Amino acid sequence: MLTLPTESVLLSDEDRGLRLVARAEAGEQFRRHLADVRFGTTGVRYRRLNIEEQLERLSDAVFLELMQDDRLLGTYVLAQRTVHTPAGPAAGIYRGLLTMAEEAQGQGLGRLLAAAALDMLAERSARQDVATLSWGCIDAENQRSLRLLESLGARPAGELESLLVYRQWPRRRAGVDELGEAERSIVESALAETYADCALRPGFETNAPYYALTDERGIVAGARAALTRVDMRSGSILERGYGAMLQLAPAARRRYDPGNFTYLRLSDIVIREGHERAWRELLPTLLARHDAHMAMFLLDPRSRARQLLEEGGLFGRFSAATRQRVIVMTQAFNAPAALDESLPLAVGPLDI
Repeated sequence: MLTLPTESVLLSDEDRGLRLVARAEAGEQFRRHLADVRFGTTGVRYRRLNIEEQLERLSDAVFLELMQDDRLLGTYVLAQRTVHTPAGPAAGIYRGLLTMAEEAQGQGLGRLLAAAALDMLAERSARQDVATLSWGCIDAENQRSLRLLESLGARPAGELESLLVYRQWPRRRAGVDELGEAERSIVESALAETYADCALRPGFETNAPYYALTDERGIVAGARAALTRVDMRSGSILERGYGAMLQLAPAARRRYDPGNFTYLRLSDIVIREGHERAWRELLPTLLARHDAHMAMFLLDPRSRARQLLEEGGLFGRFSAATRQRVIVMTQAFNAPAALDESLPLAVGPLDI
């Protein structure tokens, strides 16, 4: 595990009154800033609503704050999670929640913040002799952020697709087990089997419940599940998201509130070959358990897991109409082996 700095100043520019501070916890100003800022691109813009729950999903995280005097201008989060690579396990660092106050944009401060974070990771990895793989997930339409990260040495390692699935009347159809630390080996084994074709796959974490259908061999179908709420009232989302709902699922009008769009975010998805239809039982059960009507999958379209879910009939026209492309940008430190970009990926964002 890489030891990251906390409660320390990483960068100081006295002429401009700038300080980059690393903290072990997100302070009140950090949380208020995240609640106010709009994420996304001109295609899909949103504000995060349940900030507290989303921050809790980030394990072993360091919160970076770019301050000008006493005012917070920008944020970045580095969250640790072990990743498995073809060369073996590595310290994984997910980079997320890179933001800049609207009045501070266009001044090169976003680049300053991102560069300082990457420089710190490079220095720490070398000094502690820890193989480190850092990744971030960028909307494919956000060319500005993609160009910025490429200029700082990050490289595109693959592409994910978000897929929404809607159920008007979800019901509990199957007995679901809730797995924790005691079942670590079972979950690790299922993840390794599901993502055997992937260049990167996640290690097991216990910061959120893991739900699974099991048999005598282990997990048949499973996922980590957490509710996300966002405010999508920005205009352009209506054409791509809400418009698709009205055309393909008219009943969704009673369930869709653009000011409080709620979905169940699924991650660490497991599907065992030969049980492709198991998710047709698991998904409505998870939705009913969380009082939700939509679930979001974020998968590499080249992966075997995605193919098995397709074969099980989980995704339909609605999923196809609302899908979005996400680019995974990676950077290795103290780890000379490059990723094989021809292989699919099993890592994604940890903060949505």
